[in-house]
Amino acid sequence: MIWNEFLIKTNSAGAAVLEERLSAIGIVGLATEDPSELREVLERREVPWDYVDESLLAEGESKLTFYLSDSAADKEMAKQACEVLDELRSSGEDFGLLSLEEQRIDDEDWADNWKQYFKPLEIGKRLVIKPSWEQYEPKNGQIVLELDPASSFGTGQHETTTLCLEMMEKELEKKADKNIKLLDMGCGSGILGIAGLLFGAEKAVAVDIDENAVHTSLENADKNGVSDKYTAYSGDVLASKYLRVKLGKEKYDLILANIVADVLAEMSGILLELATPGALIICSGIIAPKAHIVSDAFRAKGAAVEFEVEKNDWVALGIRK
Repeated sequence: MIWNEFLIKTNSAGAAVLEERLSAIGIVGLATEDPSELREVLERREVPWDYVDESLLAEGESKLTFYLSDSAADKEMAKQACEVLDELRSSGEDFGLLSLEEQRIDDEDWADNWKQYFKPLEIGKRLVIKPSWEQYEPKNGQIVLELDPASSFGTGQHETTTLCLEMMEKELEKKADKNIKLLDMGCGSGILGIAGLLFGAEKAVAVDIDENAVHTSLENADKNGVSDKYTAYSGDVLASKYLRVKLGKEKYDLILANIVADVLAEMSGILLELATPGALIICSGIIAPKAHIVSDAFRAKGAAVEFEVEKNDWVALGIRK
């Protein structure tokens, strides 16, 4: 289906007025980028943000985006939106640029456009991450992991995932006995747990707070022929005692947690409780300035930080119980 994308550039005052006026004429799905609102959210610290693009916080214009079809009703709403802009321009108040940009978008092309950037990727010594829609002929004993991330995090391209995969491969290489039980905390697409099974682990259990991620990870496990060894649960291990009890029915020899520093620190006690003696806990998703928060939390509970690896300001820690 073809859509018309409308982008309005204004300021914070204009964005507030436009949200109200455009909603009143029936326009739904308004997306607003307002630096002042983002700063307010960050100051409240409702979410443990580790990294925020500074350009999003820069003083300047706010943007509103909405989409309308070619139907008669939507064309009428587009006309009314232009009239609202004309009224605000003539009001004499400072509402910024109040410019309007319009372009045509095919939603099928839009939905698949990101795929052109996801190509087979070699990681570590043997692993190749292959999108399900790409062809790849493995060579020199390579292990190919076929992946469709859908809307979930984890294609292997981000430094945090790459670090986990590289460290996991090295750890499993040391194990002559591959009777390894693996826990992937915050599984996203399932890439880490599935890779662990392809490297020879006996079993992988995955957890994600997002039900869609759990569904995607199970589909990817099936694509790679390891669904009989792969289990995934949805839930927040910090908030759900039931989930902690369910996970705690067994212990894990290798734990991977690619989340953010503050959550990893809060989760440190739970991860250590779920680990077997001598288990390795690989923590990633950590920006370099916050690495000490995670390492200090584990050290305070008697664990040893075995390694700290950095790539482009992202850090992975190896914690040995």
